Amino acid sequence: MNDKLSIRKTAAKMNVNNNVFLLRHKALDCISEFKKSVTLKDIIESDETYESINLKGTKPKDMPRFSKLRFSKGRSKRGMSNHQVCIASAIDEYDQCFLEIAGTSTITSEQVKTVLKNRIKKVTCLITDCKSSYESFAKDNHIKLEQVKSGIYKNQNGYSLGNINSLHSEWSTFLSHFRGVSTKHLQHYLE
Repeated sequence: MNDKLSIRKTAAKMNVNNNVFLLRHKALDCISEFKKSVTLKDIIESDETYESINLKGTKPKDMPRFSKLRFSKGRSKRGMSNHQVCIASAIDEYDQCFLEIAGTSTITSEQVKTVLKNRIKKVTCLITDCKSSYESFAKDNHIKLEQVKSGIYKNQNGYSLGNINSLHSEWSTFLSHFRGVSTKHLQHYLE
């Protein structure tokens, strides 16, 4: 995984048959179980990133939908699409972090609550973008909320989303080496 090798190259390097895919996912399962116990505390940055739904490996009879229509060159669809997987993420000042699939399309207040409620403990400050879905969570849990407007590096109190944006960038670079990960396996790669 660290060398970002394909399944075939990993099998050749390990001198095993092509069941490396199963071995990889067993290792990812173990990491996933360990990461479930990680809790974040004190100052936390939280944001979300999006990945296109990937139905790689899905048999035609099991497809949940027909292929989406492609827009002709020069045309694009505005706004958030339901063909995007929303990945909620957070990182604390001690570099403990998590990424978790929250659903499709834009993150909702209920999704924020579901993702963050068991992952945080003794939070002094929650730093987010200006989505209202975080406001209700902070209010309900009596957490100081600092929001950073889009296009601004730091808010008026000196807080930024630099660490969480860096985490998203590193994760995106890591994932790009695998040439597309099926959405059904995506959570394993997030750990």
